[in-house]
Amino acid sequence: MFLLTLVAIGIKAADNLDELAVLPEGTQTEEWQMTGTSGSGDVSQTVNVAFVGDEVYVQGILGNWAPTSWIKGTKDGSTVTFPAGRLMIDAGGYKAYLVGTDETLSNVEDIVFTYAETTAEVSMTQQTDIISMGGSQTEVGYPYYYLKNVKLSKENTGAASEYTYTVAPEEGKVESLGVIIMTFDDVLVKKNTAMDTYISVTSDKGYEAQKFLTVLGDKKRVAINMKENGNDITAAGNYTLTIPAGLLLKDEDGTELPEITLHYTIGDDQQGDDDEDLTTNVVTPPAGLAYEDYTFTATYYNNNGTSSIKRTAKIGFDGDNVYISGISYFLEDYSWLKGKLNADKTAITLKSPQYYGEIQEGYKAYFIANVYVSDDNDTYPTTIELPYDAETGEITVPATHYWLEGSAPVNEWKCYGYYTNINLTKGAVKPIELPEDLVAENYIMISKDYYDQDASRPAHVAINGDEVYINGFCRYLPDAWIKGTMTDGKVTFEGGQYLGTYANYDFYFMDEGATFTYDAEADKFVADGDIYTYYGSSYSDYFKNLVITKVIEKAGMPANPSISQIYKGQYGDMVIFNVPLVDVDGNPLVADKLSFQFFTDVEGTVSPLTFKTAEYSKLTEDMSIIPYGFTEDYDFYDGQIYLNMDYSDWNRIGIKSIYEGGGETNETEIQWLVIKEYTTGIEALDNAQSTTDGELFDLQGRRAVKSAKGLLIKQTRQADGTVKAAKMVVK
Repeated sequence: MFLLTLVAIGIKAADNLDELAVLPEGTQTEEWQMTGTSGSGDVSQTVNVAFVGDEVYVQGILGNWAPTSWIKGTKDGSTVTFPAGRLMIDAGGYKAYLVGTDETLSNVEDIVFTYAETTAEVSMTQQTDIISMGGSQTEVGYPYYYLKNVKLSKENTGAASEYTYTVAPEEGKVESLGVIIMTFDDVLVKKNTAMDTYISVTSDKGYEAQKFLTVLGDKKRVAINMKENGNDITAAGNYTLTIPAGLLLKDEDGTELPEITLHYTIGDDQQGDDDEDLTTNVVTPPAGLAYEDYTFTATYYNNNGTSSIKRTAKIGFDGDNVYISGISYFLEDYSWLKGKLNADKTAITLKSPQYYGEIQEGYKAYFIANVYVSDDNDTYPTTIELPYDAETGEITVPATHYWLEGSAPVNEWKCYGYYTNINLTKGAVKPIELPEDLVAENYIMISKDYYDQDASRPAHVAINGDEVYINGFCRYLPDAWIKGTMTDGKVTFEGGQYLGTYANYDFYFMDEGATFTYDAEADKFVADGDIYTYYGSSYSDYFKNLVITKVIEKAGMPANPSISQIYKGQYGDMVIFNVPLVDVDGNPLVADKLSFQFFTDVEGTVSPLTFKTAEYSKLTEDMSIIPYGFTEDYDFYDGQIYLNMDYSDWNRIGIKSIYEGGGETNETEIQWLVIKEYTTGIEALDNAQSTTDGELFDLQGRRAVKSAKGLLIKQTRQADGTVKAAKMVVK
């Protein structure tokens, strides 16, 4: 898994690179040939290229990953530069960016091509080591997709001739309107490399299709959209399709083959027992449809990794029509599938493909059924049958089903992702709830985080006999509970407990489950190993050496907070800070009693910082003192706040903690982060003021007289405005 942060998703206005590049209206484009190498082998495909003055646009460089997205660069003599960080995909909260990098995958670089224009050839040759696509503009990490040795050329490279042809079919069939499926008894081509091959098909009806097609070694099926004047085939009839003779298909001896003729029949109804075309029209349930909640669980696979899915689906019946929502990974509960309930009400039939809807402009999503037969064979049926128990409402999805979310209504293994281990169970998915009559008490989680930094977080625990409830594991869902069972001082929590949904992501407690040792005398829980929560294939939270201890409220001086940096993020500048949930001796504090406050220093004038509703649209009133853990899920988050204001005149930004526990109020000194230097005079004055001997405090955080004895805390203001605390014994 990867440790990712969600707080910046979909929040701030984007700069130019954060927007999909748009080709100027009316610009003429040319088809070029692209060759290169990806993680799965050699690549050869067509791309669209356009020159607008010194601007260069290229579409299709990522193939099926982002077929409609453009990259935009600048030509300077013989060099074409595409800036790193261009947004390529923005679909349902999923974003991907294009960057250049080196073989170590550690440095983000612009993508640079050498441009050569001669009478024989116009080409661009990649100069960066790798063109990669991943989830960040500023880091490479492990890219979703990468290309090396890329060349763009107006000449056809002839890469397709690297293949040899084996067997041609005599008969074919159409599995959805406008899409012909060529089915071969043997593999279509004998693969020498992983390059694409080019197939051109014409018909006696005047239709034609041309396609660059990646042909794998085990490929027995090829899908091509047949069109007339840009429109998909809609007319019924018998069709003779011809693959012309040429250099693209050869037999195993390298001998050029004559043209190949295929016979196809397109019927009036390719989708079942009615004329509704579910491949082009979004399903709309009847107004007022009554539906019931079901729990949809599955394992989802895509290029980001593996995800556990558990969400609420909706199923409604209108006569023998069945409507199901919640299956699409991207569109979820606002996309529908339509099926038929058979006469004896024992099965539901779904057609395939079906159109879910548009994820965003240019990106469509389709339900496509795939059924596993064996390791070297699977099928794409036009209908699938799901056993149904009308009495219990149970719907059974056979274990052999793979439900694809495709980018086109084409029965091929080219998709955004797919589901396996699919289940539909009556009843909505719900996070665990604390019983109403059970009172939870304040605890604190103290651990090391994923990066081995000290971390603390509030939690609540409720014990009811052998049942143990704990919340606080998920930073995005702090009130989400997990439930465990206590036996002989060991508390066991089942894996995969559903925590809830945040920003369209489902969150879960660790799949492996966890065990804690409970010390009743100290009233604390100690984890037997690392603990984590996750969404998709990424960690949400990670705890090492986790101890959960009951908090006893008492007066105390809170430990000093800190500001680590002002981070220039994708959606705006953020102040990154840490407010420890412990006192100066490491004792836990009650989270509800802790708050913090920011300050600014402008040329020696220190002022409290007020976050105003004019700059923070989700605030209902101006805020200066911020409760610990406060968030409005927009600008304020755990440990980071967007600075929606001009701070160019600030010399420093500071923070202090305020604790009102045990009937006392104790405040830390302001802890400063220097942004820029003072003028010389003010800096000298500040230094002169910082030569104090320090102040003494007792362990309850109260100022002590200089004659006090025993264990005390000495706080000394430093020259840069920060405060250091040290324990000392005075005899």
